[in-house]
Amino acid sequence: MSDKNVMSVESLILHYRTVRGAVRAVDGVSFALPKGKTIAVVGESGCGKTSLASAITAILPVNVERYEGSVFLEDGVDVTKMSEDERRQKIRWNVISTVFQGAMNALNPVYEVGYQVAEPLIVHKKMKKEDAMDEAKNALSLVGLPSDFLKRYPHQLSGGMKQRVMIAMALVLRPKIVILDEPTSALDVITQANIMNLLKKLKWDLNLSYIFITHDLALASELADIVAVMYAGRIVERASSEKFFTRPEHPYSQKLMQSVPTLRSKKELEYIPGAPPDLIYPPPGCRFHPRCPYAMDVCKEKVPELRELNPDHVVYCWLHQ
Repeated sequence: MSDKNVMSVESLILHYRTVRGAVRAVDGVSFALPKGKTIAVVGESGCGKTSLASAITAILPVNVERYEGSVFLEDGVDVTKMSEDERRQKIRWNVISTVFQGAMNALNPVYEVGYQVAEPLIVHKKMKKEDAMDEAKNALSLVGLPSDFLKRYPHQLSGGMKQRVMIAMALVLRPKIVILDEPTSALDVITQANIMNLLKKLKWDLNLSYIFITHDLALASELADIVAVMYAGRIVERASSEKFFTRPEHPYSQKLMQSVPTLRSKKELEYIPGAPPDLIYPPPGCRFHPRCPYAMDVCKEKVPELRELNPDHVVYCWLHQ
């Protein structure tokens, strides 16, 4: 792994066992996360974005059919090869933390907010409760919440406040990598903007590296340095933010961009025909070919190989071979 990368994901696979067969939620995903940068993982609902986050942190459900690949950290440690106890004690929240989708579901309704922020310190750092609560106060201050919020319960907070509490929980142990799983999906537009500004400030102040999972390309453009487009369990294009938003190369990426309205230019909005494939029985070859306007015979038979258009732009598409 390059010294400039804080994480390197290689050929990561996560399949779920069901009565109908294995769901291929993550099927051979690879990418690198540079220090202090944000990679936005974008795509339609059901394409495997949240499963990718679960695979990276190895927070897995009981019905795992197949879990393979590597997640190398900066020091060369492979998270997937560690025992569950080692991951819990050394990796989760210490090195990699997660801001989960849906703050109300992630917060415990019967505990005060302060204790929930302080709990990682008590569990991982073995701190006394009083000292942990002082650190929790600092963490809340970091996300713009006053100290009296320590004694509040989740139901006493607005959506934006709950999301700030979740961010404080994710940062309280000062991890290097934060996975943001749709952190603003349940918020109004103004609150979304406030949370995005907060995330940008924290990234700069703390030199954080983000994996930002979203289906909102406008939000991705606000935070991302790199964009990885995911479709049916696979990454189909990966590029710098500038290159992706000015010239996407994969037909799926192009269709996504053409479906987003713009303020300063007139364009005819388009939609992607059909629906994402069933990941129990995905189509052969390129998984986008049933919906692709440029599909060729080879697309229906062979999985596209990686094509490097330039050092910071790769695409998996037979059109570019």
